[in-house]
Amino acid sequence: MSRPGRMPTMRLADATDDGPLELLGFCAGGFVGEWPLVGSVTVGRVGSGSDVEIPSGVVSSSHGELTIADGHVWYRDLHSTNGTVINGELVRADVEVSAGDLIAFPVGHDPEHAEFSLVLMHRPPGGWLRRSVEFDRSVLQVVLGRGNYDVSLRDAYVSQRHASFFHSSKGPVVIDYRSTNGVRLNGRPVHGSASIRPGDVVMLGQTPVCVCEDELLVLEGVRAVAAASSDSGATESSAPGSVLPAQVPSGEALVIQIERKNVWDCVREKTLLKDINLSIEPGELVLVLGGSGAGKTTFFNAVMGYDKAQGSVHLGDMDVYEEYESIKYQIGYVPQHDLLRLNDSVHETLLSATMLKMPSRTSQAECERRVAWAASLLGLGREMSTMVGRLSGGQRKRLSIAVELVGDPQLFFLDEPDSGLDGVMSRSLMQNLRDIADLGKMVLVITHGPDRAADLFSKVIVLAKSEADGAGHLVFCGAVDEAKAFFGVRELEGIIRRINRPDEGGEGRADEYIRKWEGR
Repeated sequence: MSRPGRMPTMRLADATDDGPLELLGFCAGGFVGEWPLVGSVTVGRVGSGSDVEIPSGVVSSSHGELTIADGHVWYRDLHSTNGTVINGELVRADVEVSAGDLIAFPVGHDPEHAEFSLVLMHRPPGGWLRRSVEFDRSVLQVVLGRGNYDVSLRDAYVSQRHASFFHSSKGPVVIDYRSTNGVRLNGRPVHGSASIRPGDVVMLGQTPVCVCEDELLVLEGVRAVAAASSDSGATESSAPGSVLPAQVPSGEALVIQIERKNVWDCVREKTLLKDINLSIEPGELVLVLGGSGAGKTTFFNAVMGYDKAQGSVHLGDMDVYEEYESIKYQIGYVPQHDLLRLNDSVHETLLSATMLKMPSRTSQAECERRVAWAASLLGLGREMSTMVGRLSGGQRKRLSIAVELVGDPQLFFLDEPDSGLDGVMSRSLMQNLRDIADLGKMVLVITHGPDRAADLFSKVIVLAKSEADGAGHLVFCGAVDEAKAFFGVRELEGIIRRINRPDEGGEGRADEYIRKWEGR
């Protein structure tokens, strides 16, 4: 007897406080039905007389059988025509299954193409609460978690900000925000993000979500809703069966408090930055704008801890300056000029970076999964065997970003990543950065073409060089529309004209806006 590869789930023997087992049926049209699992249960198509009758032509009359024996559940394929897929793997032998596992019925033995799925679950005392959530192309993103998001769940196995369903430039995806108990797509663990299509079933803790044509169907146990008033203080680590450590960083803001950054210029000390106080939240793509000599690169170096300033930078409760050796692995930096070996292939480049950045105990298979995931997210899947020297400028920049992404940093800093790219390629690259931010990461980017992707930025930071003291000051931090209103411009590039000196093609109003920001 065998067992398919899968994320650990709660064992039946450990689930003494859970309700009876049952099977939930899903297809592209949504929820189909539920069937109790008692003793031995047969599965077949409609009209076969099976205990579980499935309305799908790919299901045989006598397709499979589920049996409970000695506290374990076993599935047996009964020599069906198309076979059975469990957690993404086509199986023929007897297979042990547990609560949360997904049993799918494929088209022509293709494990990636199933018309119908059964999910093995413990039935909550009050049954299931069904919610339909709009998710057509007019809805960019739906965020789910136990916090105050688009869909607020009461499942104790769900993290505060657990996952989102997002219409990316490559199609709809599900994104795991480094949740404690992870996200499973059709029974397989999601590493960062994964493409989805109608009929897919996504598990968030003990909450199934079915992907339909223009909506998401969320099934939540009524037991969890009823217990919310007494359980609202439960922590993510309190849920039994966690598959990731509870201390995995999640939802930690970056708090920047720079009093000043000084350097020695010949025989005197010079202040490059002064009085910069702001915070950045996970999931934000932040544009950093600045007039000439305002200190944008100096700001990056100070926040990364590479060149410390007077003041402090905190990621959650970690001090970047005091704990730099530990926290530097949470930081990814992509400079303006690529640092890549031209004679290596894309796959070799990413695999070398993964093996260097990940813990030594990381398996080869896990490294390869990370490589494939990063390449897919950055649109490099078809270039894996291509030599770096043969890539276009945009592809090289994507590869530079992927090299940092495989290490799974929480912070990304990119210095003019779209330099030399045309408007279309620049927009596409910024969409990639938006996708990375939607993984729950904080992404800060310097660009001289901000209006190409203004709608993708969560926040704008503006630095300006004061004529009075020669230092770079913070003159704005907030949303894109608020920035335009603050500076009285229609486009973000107009902000630079406001604060640059007249001899640099600007209006020379930096000190005016510094005072306006300080006095707001």
